[in-house]
Amino acid sequence: MPIDFDKARVRLDELLKACTVCGRREWVLVPTCHAVPGLDIDRKVIQFSGRVLTLISVQCAGCGQVLFFNPIALGVVMPVPGPPQSEEAKPA
Repeated sequence: MPIDFDKARVRLDELLKACTVCGRREWVLVPTCHAVPGLDIDRKVIQFSGRVLTLISVQCAGCGQVLFFNPIALGVVMPVPGPPQSEEAKPA
């Protein structure tokens, strides 16, 4: 999932307010993605479900509090080009 981190920085600047821990208003975008594995939980067993939630994060420059955001919900996922179509498969 390619992320447009420049667009993410702009979008998060619009959303983020003061840190709830220290009150500072300086957030640092972490330029990587985090993959959180999904778990299936029943009464006796916890096991990986095979699903993964992709997140991006920001960190408060004052106290280090970290906030996670879904890049799809933020609208910062870049489209992935598909395989080239043959001449026969292209619409007329």
